[in-house]
Amino acid sequence: MRGLTAVLSMVVALSVASQRGGSTPSRAAQPAAQPAARHDGDLQLRINGPIHIAAGDTASTVWVVNHDATVDGVVREALGVVNGTARVTGRVEGSIVVVNGRLELAPGARVERDVLLYRSTITRAPGAVVAGVIHNQTGFAVGAGTMWLVWLSFTIVVVLAGLLFAELAPRTLFESASYLWAHGGRSALTGLVVACAVPAVALVSFATVIGIPLGLTLFFVVIPALSFLGYLVAGAAIGAALVARPGPAGAPPSRYRSIVVGLLALQVVGALPLLGGLVVLVASLLGVGALVARSWSQRARPLPTGIPATPSP
Repeated sequence: MRGLTAVLSMVVALSVASQRGGSTPSRAAQPAAQPAARHDGDLQLRINGPIHIAAGDTASTVWVVNHDATVDGVVREALGVVNGTARVTGRVEGSIVVVNGRLELAPGARVERDVLLYRSTITRAPGAVVAGVIHNQTGFAVGAGTMWLVWLSFTIVVVLAGLLFAELAPRTLFESASYLWAHGGRSALTGLVVACAVPAVALVSFATVIGIPLGLTLFFVVIPALSFLGYLVAGAAIGAALVARPGPAGAPPSRYRSIVVGLLALQVVGALPLLGGLVVLVASLLGVGALVARSWSQRARPLPTGIPATPSP
Protein backbone atom coordinates (compact mmCIF):
# COMPACT_ATOMS: atom_id res chain seq x y z
CA MET A 1 0.00 0.00 0.00
CA ARG A 2 2.88 2.37 0.72
CA GLY A 3 4.33 1.61 -2.68
CA LEU A 4 1.03 2.36 -4.37
CA THR A 5 0.81 5.63 -2.46
CA ALA A 6 4.28 6.57 -3.63
CA VAL A 7 3.41 5.79 -7.23
CA LEU A 8 0.25 7.89 -6.92
CA SER A 9 2.32 10.76 -5.59
CA MET A 10 4.53 10.40 -8.66
CA VAL A 11 1.46 10.70 -10.90
CA VAL A 12 0.42 13.87 -9.09
CA ALA A 13 3.91 15.25 -9.50
CA LEU A 14 3.85 14.51 -13.22
CA SER A 15 0.51 16.29 -13.59
CA VAL A 16 1.95 19.33 -11.82
CA ALA A 17 4.90 19.28 -14.17
CA SER A 18 2.67 19.08 -17.22
CA GLN A 19 0.70 22.10 -16.03
CA ARG A 20 3.95 24.01 -15.76
CA GLY A 21 4.83 23.23 -19.34
CA GLY A 22 6.34 19.74 -19.40
CA SER A 23 9.96 19.25 -18.36
CA THR A 24 10.98 21.18 -15.27
CA PRO A 25 14.64 21.95 -14.67
CA SER A 26 15.97 20.76 -11.33
CA ARG A 27 17.43 23.13 -8.81
CA ALA A 28 20.06 20.53 -8.08
CA ALA A 29 21.25 20.81 -11.69
CA GLN A 30 22.20 24.46 -11.13
CA PRO A 31 25.82 25.36 -10.39
CA ALA A 32 26.89 24.51 -6.85
CA ALA A 33 28.17 28.05 -6.36
CA GLN A 34 24.62 29.41 -6.10
CA PRO A 35 23.24 29.86 -2.58
CA ALA A 36 20.25 28.07 -1.01
CA ALA A 37 21.65 24.58 -1.14
CA ARG A 38 18.84 23.37 1.15
CA HIS A 39 15.46 22.85 -0.51
CA ASP A 40 13.28 21.67 2.38
CA GLY A 41 9.63 21.38 1.35
CA ASP A 42 10.45 21.53 -2.39
CA LEU A 43 9.56 18.96 -5.02
CA GLN A 44 12.35 18.46 -7.53
CA LEU A 45 11.07 16.84 -10.71
CA ARG A 46 13.17 16.21 -13.80
CA ILE A 47 11.93 14.58 -17.01
CA ASN A 48 14.49 13.35 -19.55
CA GLY A 49 17.32 14.79 -17.47
CA PRO A 50 19.41 13.84 -14.40
CA ILE A 51 19.27 15.18 -10.85
CA HIS A 52 22.28 15.30 -8.55
CA ILE A 53 21.97 16.05 -4.84
CA ALA A 54 25.55 16.93 -3.97
CA ALA A 55 27.22 16.16 -0.66
CA GLY A 56 26.11 18.74 1.89
CA ASP A 57 22.90 19.55 -0.03
CA THR A 58 19.42 18.69 1.19
CA ALA A 59 16.25 18.14 -0.83
CA SER A 60 12.73 17.28 0.27
CA THR A 61 11.26 15.08 -2.51
CA VAL A 62 13.01 14.06 -5.72
CA TRP A 63 11.50 12.41 -8.80
CA VAL A 64 13.32 11.63 -12.05
CA VAL A 65 11.66 10.24 -15.17
CA ASN A 66 13.64 8.71 -18.06
CA HIS A 67 17.01 9.47 -16.47
CA ASP A 68 19.16 8.95 -13.37
CA ALA A 69 19.18 10.39 -9.87
CA THR A 70 22.35 10.61 -7.76
CA VAL A 71 22.09 11.34 -4.05
CA ASP A 72 25.33 12.20 -2.31
CA GLY A 73 23.55 14.46 0.19
CA VAL A 74 20.21 14.07 1.98
CA VAL A 75 16.66 13.51 0.69
CA ARG A 76 14.23 14.06 3.53
CA GLU A 77 10.93 12.72 2.12
CA ALA A 78 11.01 10.44 -0.93
CA LEU A 79 13.19 9.51 -3.87
CA GLY A 80 11.61 8.14 -7.03
CA VAL A 81 13.08 7.09 -10.35
CA VAL A 82 11.17 5.86 -13.40
CA ASN A 83 13.10 4.32 -16.30
CA GLY A 84 16.47 5.15 -14.83
CA THR A 85 19.03 4.45 -12.10
CA ALA A 86 18.95 5.74 -8.53
CA ARG A 87 22.45 5.96 -7.03
CA VAL A 88 22.61 6.66 -3.31
CA THR A 89 25.81 7.34 -1.42
CA GLY A 90 24.21 9.70 1.11
CA ARG A 91 20.98 9.37 3.06
CA VAL A 92 17.30 9.08 2.16
CA GLU A 93 15.18 9.70 5.23
CA GLY A 94 11.95 8.64 3.49
CA SER A 95 11.15 5.87 1.02
CA ILE A 96 12.62 4.99 -2.35
CA VAL A 97 10.52 3.96 -5.36
CA VAL A 98 12.16 2.66 -8.52
CA VAL A 99 9.98 1.71 -11.49
CA ASN A 100 11.52 -0.16 -14.41
CA GLY A 101 15.03 0.80 -13.38
CA ARG A 102 17.88 0.08 -10.99
CA LEU A 103 18.80 1.04 -7.43
CA GLU A 104 22.46 1.24 -6.41
CA LEU A 105 23.30 1.64 -2.72
CA ALA A 106 26.95 2.51 -2.17
CA PRO A 107 28.90 1.80 1.04
CA GLY A 108 27.66 4.15 3.75
CA ALA A 109 24.31 4.79 2.04
CA ARG A 110 21.29 4.78 4.35
CA VAL A 111 17.55 4.50 3.66
CA GLU A 112 15.38 5.16 6.70
CA ARG A 113 12.12 3.67 5.35
CA ASP A 114 10.93 1.12 2.79
CA VAL A 115 12.19 0.47 -0.72
CA LEU A 116 9.76 -0.44 -3.50
CA LEU A 117 11.21 -1.98 -6.63
CA TYR A 118 8.69 -2.40 -9.41
CA ARG A 119 10.23 -4.39 -12.26
CA SER A 120 13.59 -3.16 -11.06
CA THR A 121 16.83 -4.50 -9.58
CA ILE A 122 18.98 -3.50 -6.62
CA THR A 123 22.72 -3.50 -5.99
CA ARG A 124 23.50 -3.18 -2.27
CA ALA A 125 27.11 -2.72 -1.24
CA PRO A 126 28.43 -3.87 2.16
CA GLY A 127 27.75 -1.17 4.71
CA ALA A 128 24.59 0.12 3.00
CA VAL A 129 21.67 0.24 5.43
CA VAL A 130 17.97 -0.11 4.68
CA ALA A 131 16.00 0.45 7.89
CA GLY A 132 12.67 -0.50 6.29
CA VAL A 133 11.57 -3.38 4.09
CA ILE A 134 12.57 -4.01 0.48
CA HIS A 135 9.54 -4.86 -1.68
CA ASN A 136 10.41 -6.37 -5.04
CA GLN A 137 7.33 -6.62 -7.26
CA THR A 138 6.82 -7.61 -10.86
CA GLY A 139 3.24 -6.31 -10.78
CA PHE A 140 0.69 -4.85 -8.42
CA ALA A 141 -1.22 -7.83 -7.01
CA VAL A 142 -4.33 -8.01 -4.89
CA GLY A 143 -3.92 -10.16 -1.80
CA ALA A 144 -6.13 -13.06 -0.82
CA GLY A 145 -7.54 -11.10 2.11
CA THR A 146 -8.71 -8.33 -0.19
CA MET A 147 -10.31 -10.81 -2.58
CA TRP A 148 -12.13 -12.48 0.32
CA LEU A 149 -13.40 -9.11 1.56
CA VAL A 150 -14.65 -8.17 -1.92
CA TRP A 151 -16.42 -11.52 -2.28
CA LEU A 152 -18.03 -11.23 1.14
CA SER A 153 -19.20 -7.66 0.46
CA PHE A 154 -20.69 -8.57 -2.90
CA THR A 155 -22.36 -11.65 -1.41
CA ILE A 156 -24.05 -9.51 1.24
CA VAL A 157 -25.26 -7.12 -1.46
CA VAL A 158 -26.60 -9.99 -3.59
CA VAL A 159 -28.44 -11.63 -0.68
CA LEU A 160 -29.99 -8.33 0.43
CA ALA A 161 -31.07 -7.61 -3.15
CA GLY A 162 -32.62 -11.07 -3.37
CA LEU A 163 -34.54 -10.56 -0.14
CA LEU A 164 -35.75 -7.18 -1.38
CA PHE A 165 -36.86 -8.76 -4.67
CA ALA A 166 -38.66 -11.51 -2.75
CA GLU A 167 -40.44 -8.92 -0.62
CA LEU A 168 -41.45 -6.43 -3.31
CA ALA A 169 -42.15 -8.75 -6.25
CA PRO A 170 -42.39 -12.32 -4.95
CA ARG A 171 -44.70 -13.46 -7.74
CA THR A 172 -42.36 -12.27 -10.48
CA LEU A 173 -39.30 -13.77 -8.79
CA PHE A 174 -40.61 -17.21 -7.91
CA GLU A 175 -42.79 -17.68 -10.98
CA SER A 176 -39.72 -16.89 -13.09
CA ALA A 177 -37.72 -19.41 -11.05
CA SER A 178 -40.42 -22.04 -11.58
CA TYR A 179 -40.53 -21.18 -15.28
CA LEU A 180 -36.78 -21.80 -15.47
CA TRP A 181 -37.18 -25.36 -14.17
CA ALA A 182 -40.26 -26.07 -16.28
CA HIS A 183 -38.98 -24.53 -19.54
CA GLY A 184 -35.20 -24.67 -19.40
CA GLY A 185 -34.68 -24.82 -23.15
CA ARG A 186 -37.01 -21.92 -23.83
CA SER A 187 -35.34 -19.90 -21.09
CA ALA A 188 -31.89 -20.57 -22.56
CA LEU A 189 -33.04 -19.62 -26.06
CA THR A 190 -34.70 -16.43 -24.82
CA GLY A 191 -31.59 -15.53 -22.83
CA LEU A 192 -29.41 -15.90 -25.93
CA VAL A 193 -31.80 -13.75 -27.97
CA VAL A 194 -31.78 -11.03 -25.33
CA ALA A 195 -27.98 -11.23 -24.98
CA CYS A 196 -27.61 -10.65 -28.73
CA ALA A 197 -30.50 -8.27 -29.37
CA VAL A 198 -29.94 -5.68 -26.64
CA PRO A 199 -26.25 -5.00 -27.44
CA ALA A 200 -27.10 -4.97 -31.16
CA VAL A 201 -29.77 -2.32 -30.61
CA ALA A 202 -27.32 -0.32 -28.50
CA LEU A 203 -24.66 -0.44 -31.22
CA VAL A 204 -27.13 0.54 -33.93
CA SER A 205 -28.35 3.45 -31.82
CA PHE A 206 -24.83 4.89 -31.78
CA ALA A 207 -25.08 5.41 -35.54
CA THR A 208 -27.41 8.36 -34.97
CA VAL A 209 -26.82 11.34 -32.75
CA ILE A 210 -30.21 11.17 -31.05
CA GLY A 211 -29.72 7.46 -30.37
CA ILE A 212 -26.50 7.85 -28.38
CA PRO A 213 -28.30 8.35 -25.03
CA LEU A 214 -30.34 5.23 -25.74
CA GLY A 215 -27.20 3.23 -26.50
CA LEU A 216 -25.49 4.43 -23.34
CA THR A 217 -28.58 3.59 -21.29
CA LEU A 218 -28.75 0.10 -22.76
CA PHE A 219 -25.06 -0.58 -22.16
CA PHE A 220 -24.66 0.90 -18.70
CA VAL A 221 -28.15 0.51 -17.18
CA VAL A 222 -30.34 -2.06 -18.93
CA ILE A 223 -27.73 -4.78 -19.54
CA PRO A 224 -26.25 -4.69 -16.00
CA ALA A 225 -29.73 -4.54 -14.45
CA LEU A 226 -31.01 -7.47 -16.52
CA SER A 227 -27.90 -9.51 -15.72
CA PHE A 228 -28.27 -8.85 -12.00
CA LEU A 229 -31.99 -9.67 -11.99
CA GLY A 230 -31.30 -12.83 -13.98
CA TYR A 231 -28.70 -13.83 -11.40
CA LEU A 232 -31.28 -13.37 -8.62
CA VAL A 233 -33.82 -15.48 -10.54
CA ALA A 234 -31.25 -18.24 -11.00
CA GLY A 235 -30.47 -18.11 -7.28
CA ALA A 236 -34.17 -18.41 -6.48
CA ALA A 237 -34.45 -21.42 -8.78
CA ILE A 238 -31.48 -23.13 -7.13
CA GLY A 239 -32.84 -22.30 -3.68
CA ALA A 240 -36.24 -23.75 -4.56
CA ALA A 241 -34.53 -27.01 -5.52
CA LEU A 242 -32.34 -27.10 -2.41
CA VAL A 243 -35.12 -26.15 0.01
CA ALA A 244 -37.90 -28.26 -1.43
CA ARG A 245 -38.80 -29.98 1.84
CA PRO A 246 -41.92 -28.55 3.55
CA GLY A 247 -41.55 -26.84 6.86
CA PRO A 248 -43.17 -27.74 10.18
CA ALA A 249 -46.78 -28.95 10.04
CA GLY A 250 -46.53 -29.30 6.26
CA ALA A 251 -46.09 -25.59 5.68
CA PRO A 252 -44.33 -24.62 2.43
CA PRO A 253 -40.69 -23.57 2.74
CA SER A 254 -40.03 -19.92 3.46
CA ARG A 255 -39.42 -17.85 0.34
CA TYR A 256 -36.75 -15.91 2.19
CA ARG A 257 -34.89 -19.05 3.19
CA SER A 258 -34.94 -20.42 -0.33
CA ILE A 259 -33.59 -17.22 -1.90
CA VAL A 260 -30.84 -16.92 0.71
CA VAL A 261 -29.77 -20.56 0.35
CA GLY A 262 -29.85 -20.41 -3.45
CA LEU A 263 -27.85 -17.19 -3.74
CA LEU A 264 -25.27 -18.36 -1.19
CA ALA A 265 -24.82 -21.61 -3.10
CA LEU A 266 -24.47 -19.72 -6.36
CA GLN A 267 -21.95 -17.33 -4.82
CA VAL A 268 -19.83 -20.18 -3.46
CA VAL A 269 -19.76 -21.95 -6.82
CA GLY A 270 -19.10 -18.66 -8.57
CA ALA A 271 -15.98 -18.13 -6.45
CA LEU A 272 -14.31 -21.26 -7.86
CA PRO A 273 -11.36 -20.58 -10.19
CA LEU A 274 -12.08 -20.80 -13.92
CA LEU A 275 -15.38 -22.64 -13.51
CA GLY A 276 -16.95 -19.95 -11.33
CA GLY A 277 -17.06 -17.26 -14.00
CA LEU A 278 -18.74 -19.62 -16.47
CA VAL A 279 -21.31 -20.64 -13.86
CA VAL A 280 -22.18 -17.02 -13.09
CA LEU A 281 -22.50 -16.20 -16.81
CA VAL A 282 -24.75 -19.18 -17.53
CA ALA A 283 -26.86 -18.53 -14.42
CA SER A 284 -27.43 -14.90 -15.38
CA LEU A 285 -28.25 -15.87 -18.97
CA LEU A 286 -30.79 -18.51 -17.92
CA GLY A 287 -32.30 -16.21 -15.31
CA VAL A 288 -32.74 -13.39 -17.82
CA GLY A 289 -34.30 -15.80 -20.30
CA ALA A 290 -36.76 -17.13 -17.71
CA LEU A 291 -37.64 -13.62 -16.55
CA VAL A 292 -38.30 -12.32 -20.07
CA ALA A 293 -40.04 -15.47 -21.34
CA ARG A 294 -42.31 -15.63 -18.29
CA SER A 295 -43.22 -11.96 -18.66
CA TRP A 296 -43.95 -12.49 -22.36
CA SER A 297 -46.17 -15.49 -21.60
CA GLN A 298 -48.10 -13.38 -19.11
CA ARG A 299 -48.78 -10.85 -21.89
CA ALA A 300 -50.40 -13.58 -23.96
CA ARG A 301 -52.99 -14.34 -21.28
CA PRO A 302 -56.36 -12.62 -21.67
CA LEU A 303 -57.07 -9.94 -19.14
CA PRO A 304 -59.78 -10.78 -16.62
CA THR A 305 -63.17 -9.36 -17.50
CA GLY A 306 -64.43 -6.91 -14.96
CA ILE A 307 -67.89 -7.23 -13.46
CA PRO A 308 -70.07 -4.34 -14.65
CA ALA A 309 -71.23 -2.11 -11.89
CA THR A 310 -74.90 -2.28 -11.06
CA PRO A 311 -76.52 1.15 -10.97
CA SER A 312 -77.91 1.97 -7.61
CA PRO A 313 -81.66 2.50 -7.45
